[in-house]
Amino acid sequence: GSLKFPPALGKRFPPIAVADGKTRVTGVRIAIRYERKAIAGRVQTTKGAPLPDVLVRAEAKRSWGAATARTTVDGTFTFRDLPDGTYTVRATGTRGTTFVENVAAGRRDVVLSIPEPGTIAGTVTGFSGQVVVMAYSATARAELRASAKDGAFELRNVPPGEYNVVAIAGDEHATVEATVAEGATATVKLVVRASGSVTGTAVDETGAPVANARCNLNGGNNLT
Repeated sequence: GSLKFPPALGKRFPPIAVADGKTRVTGVRIAIRYERKAIAGRVQTTKGAPLPDVLVRAEAKRSWGAATARTTVDGTFTFRDLPDGTYTVRATGTRGTTFVENVAAGRRDVVLSIPEPGTIAGTVTGFSGQVVVMAYSATARAELRASAKDGAFELRNVPPGEYNVVAIAGDEHATVEATVAEGATATVKLVVRASGSVTGTAVDETGAPVANARCNLNGGNNLT
């Protein structure tokens, strides 16, 4: 399965001797310690409100898989039939992600608190077409999108964190940074950046032109 089981006796399974390429080993029995336990708890906001329908994972160390569950209407969750050991319990929902490490199988008091989401609101200026606003965050693992209307936009249910806010309309664009605090609104202004062109010639060490050379323009948007 996706979880490792310890040996019935000791800490390691006994080695099986294979003398050479003609050896055939039969009658091998693998005895495991099949202790089944549960982990239960609750996912809530930092103010104590329950969060239903949140995906919760119990990740064992040195294991490639994880047990999964979803919170009920009162924010509670239960993992059953877990092997003995310690787990990282991680909750992921539309409001963000949080986790608790070193949770021993058998605990039923695990509490995972996800911060109240915030809002990114602002204005876009100087664009000639329909503007799409996007916010990216590596720390909050979030990506949000909205269309500006009458020069204004609002991104809701934003997990707290640091964001790059980008407005795009065709070839026009603008970028700002925003910090979203728990339950707060970050206000930004996006002003279209004037565009231009860079013209030049690629040459070799003798000054002769070089055909089919790939030229990169490294600026604020890493254009190529």
